[in-house]
Amino acid sequence: MGKVYVFLADGFEEIEALASVDLLRRAQVEVVTVGVTGPVVTGSHGVRVEADVDGADWGRDGAGRGSDVYGEAGAPVREMGGAAGGATVGAIGASGGSGAPGASAEGIPAGHGFGLPQDAAMVMLPGGGKGTDNLMESALVADVLGEASRRGIYIAAICAAPTVLHRYGLLEGRRVTAFPSVLCELTGAIVAGGPVQTDGTIITGRSAGVAWDFAHALVTAMAGKEKADDTLAKIYP
Repeated sequence: MGKVYVFLADGFEEIEALASVDLLRRAQVEVVTVGVTGPVVTGSHGVRVEADVDGADWGRDGAGRGSDVYGEAGAPVREMGGAAGGATVGAIGASGGSGAPGASAEGIPAGHGFGLPQDAAMVMLPGGGKGTDNLMESALVADVLGEASRRGIYIAAICAAPTVLHRYGLLEGRRVTAFPSVLCELTGAIVAGGPVQTDGTIITGRSAGVAWDFAHALVTAMAGKEKADDTLAKIYP
């Protein structure tokens, strides 16, 4: 079983991130938290979390710092030759471990030099207004999403964070949900609504209020529904 990499940026919605980390670890799925904006990340309600990995130390393989020519982990994409005119990755139709088609990587800026560890089986983005803005501007996140899409591994996002996936064309033709106020931004996706949607390798959640349902979907993807049901049942004695 591979690892789940959870990307945290200042302003992230705490319950969306930590409920998922908690339930995954209870299910014995290895989780690595990555601080996109620094080693200590402050949530939208002032909760400070020390990430397992500082994004500034992230390199080509996700384990060490990349060459300075590739920029800092938190550097805005627009300054790194991204959406404003940098090279982009072509559309990929990779197959994930589940046999479902991978997300398209079309439109994702390439060339920032940030990789993704070979043990990654899922990438997860929590929401939160400011947190989503910071994820949207991160060259590290752009590269990681592109690599995750090319490999066909799971990509999960909740609340406002599905807009980051939409920016890079990862939701085209997918059944998705998100925070109600951003649903109108998800053009090209099939807006199904509801608490959680899983479409192939893309998992989306509506809001903090469905954090446990979202976490259950992540455990299901990683370890199977029986394990997810059993793990969730143990916190409701």
